[in-house]
Order: sequence, then C-alpha cells, then structure tokens
Amino acid sequence: MNDDQSNPAKAVEVADARTADRTLQRPLGTFQFNARLFLSRSVTKGLWLFPVMIISSAVATASDQRNDVSLADAVEHQEWDAAKELLSSGGHINVAQSDGMTALHWAVWHDRTDMVEQLLRAKADEGAANRYGVTPLALACQNGNARITELLLDAGADPNATLNGGETALMTASRTGRVETVRLLISRGAKVNATERSSQTAIMWAAAEGHVDVVRVLADAGAEFQTPLRSGFTPWFFAVREGHTAVVDLLLDRGIDVNSVMEPERRGGRNVRNGTSAL
Repeated sequence: MNDDQSNPAKAVEVADARTADRTLQRPLGTFQFNARLFLSRSVTKGLWLFPVMIISSAVATASDQRNDVSLADAVEHQEWDAAKELLSSGGHINVAQSDGMTALHWAVWHDRTDMVEQLLRAKADEGAANRYGVTPLALACQNGNARITELLLDAGADPNATLNGGETALMTASRTGRVETVRLLISRGAKVNATERSSQTAIMWAAAEGHVDVVRVLADAGAEFQTPLRSGFTPWFFAVREGHTAVVDLLLDRGIDVNSVMEPERRGGRNVRNGTSAL
C-alpha cells in the first residue's frame, strides 16, 4: 500500500456501483466520488479488494450537531487528550459524523487499544455501521489487530456482520493474512463458508493472497475448497494463477486433483475457456 492509500485523508478512486465487478478475476470499474475513501486493494495482477474504510467528508452545520460530533472528530485527528476530556465530561459517545463514522470506528482505525477499551466501557456501540456498512470489527480485521477484535467481540459485535457487498469479518481477516484473528473469529462463531455477493469465500481470498497458514486454519475448520465459482475458479486455481506454491501444495495434500480442469458455467467476457487446466 502506498503513502496515499495509507493516509485516509487522501482522495482515491472508488468502485462504480453500476459497473463494479468484485470477483477476484476482474478489476473494478472506477469513477470519481466526492468523498474521502480508503480503498484497500492489491495492485498486482488485477486483484482488487473491497472498500473498508470510509472517511468523514463533511461535518454537520448546526452548532449543536458540531458539538455532538466533536468526540469523533477528536479521535479521527488523534487528539487524544481532547478525546479523553470529552469522554470524562459525558460527551455523546455514539453520535456519528456525516458518513456514519463514530469515535469507536476511528479508535479502531488508529489501532488505539486503550481508547477502544475506554469507549467500550462508556457503552460505545460496537456494531455501529457507517453508510457503507463498515463496522469497527471490519476495521479491526483489516488492521489485523486480534486484541481489538477480541474486545469488540466481547462487547457483542456480530462476527458474521457484512459490509454492503457481503464481505464478512472473516473474509477481511483472511485476505489480510492474520492467522490469530482468523482463529479468534472462527472460535466466536464466524461462518467459514459464508459467501459475499460474488459467491467468493474466505478461503478463496486467503488462497489468492498466498496466506498458506490461513488457508490451513480455514480448511481445518471445514471451509469448502473444492466447489468452484461460476467462472470455474476454486481456491486452488486462484493460488495457481497467483503463483502461491505453498498454497497449491497444501491443497494438493488435502485432496485436490492436480489434473482437474476449470469448467465455467458460462462463456464470454473474461472467463477462462472450458477445460483450462492448471498447466
């Protein structure tokens, strides 16, 4: 991730909802969106990931609304002394910014375990979602912070909550490769075979990213790795395409047929031909 992507104040292109194809096989269409958005993506080999971090694009105009949202603003800008003072004075903890971002979202985003603990003790809404469906748990999994993930789950966060495109916390953790977070989510009831709107699963994301330890944990937990997408792709074919030999070897050891071929349900577009093999 380059400097612009790691700085959530930078504007980047976002997925066009009318043309976006979030499959692992194709990049997203893009358009200019009048807001600040952090778009997590892989820039190699056309692999695009999901938007996971939405940044406040404006503040409320009424003076009382500005006062209410000041806690979220303070945490966003990492003004920790001001945030703690607002907390101690009984500030409105769950009031969101114009795009739905709360103080808890920002504390998680900045990996501030101490602030997350304080906000949760003050009854911050652990399941709050911004307008794109992004929750604090999704951000914790994006960052790979197992401790914050645990705090949110202990507070009641739903391990199977989804972003607007259907991505679960387990999918997010799987594609970022944090084994400890993946194990934690599974132990708390995350569904290993859940699918997002393109029918992709956590193990597909892990295989495509080359996270062999995550693939192993998911497979041990019962993740299905033989069933293909309509395009014919399986976790194994994603790993083959991306050159992740450790994942390829692992799935072969688990019973994948080295001579299996891709058999898409439909032709045309960018789908592979029927009968395409790993070679």
